[in-house]
Amino acid sequence: MSNCGFYNEWITVGSNRILLECKNSFPAEDERFIADVAVKVLENNATDMARVVCVYYDDETCTYTVTVASTKEEDSAVEPLLTSVRQF
Repeated sequence: MSNCGFYNEWITVGSNRILLECKNSFPAEDERFIADVAVKVLENNATDMARVVCVYYDDETCTYTVTVASTKEEDSAVEPLLTSVRQF
């Protein structure tokens, strides 16, 4: 795991290389947990081409943004599921 600045950290979960970013703090276990859950949602509900790319946490508004990339159009159907799991 290599750090690329105080507010960033790269991690690997399965075959996903994920950038954890926070607006005003260092990524912690919460961001790693969100990344792990997002990967599990994709593994069980998307094609093998879908990958979690970034988890961003805005400390001021307390919101998470998860960026997912895929070359398959049908993977966009996973967005509502991923959103509902994150909000739970």
